[in-house]
Amino acid sequence: MDSNYLSITSGVVWEKAYSLDNYLIECTNKDSDYCVIYFSSSGIYYPNTEEELQKLVDNKKHYEWMHHKITKAKKNIFIRDVAKQFYVIGINEKISTIDRLIYS
Repeated sequence: MDSNYLSITSGVVWEKAYSLDNYLIECTNKDSDYCVIYFSSSGIYYPNTEEELQKLVDNKKHYEWMHHKITKAKKNIFIRDVAKQFYVIGINEKISTIDRLIYS
């Protein structure tokens, strides 16, 4: 099978990626009551390879929307869907289900 069609949700690189927090919380505007949540992908589109996933592991601070923050927000929360599965398996080992993501 072509390696571009294999799942990225297994292997050593996957384990490293899934062990990351995969979320970032920034508090910026103490005078505001707004909290904004930014849903981010892993940044891997094509090719869907371990090499591309390794880039995410190397650049742990990569979140889409980082350069488009809403400035009046008191808190900005960035959540990364490292598995590219609409958060079905959560975002990391501790927050491993949609329910845990919602209630964390």
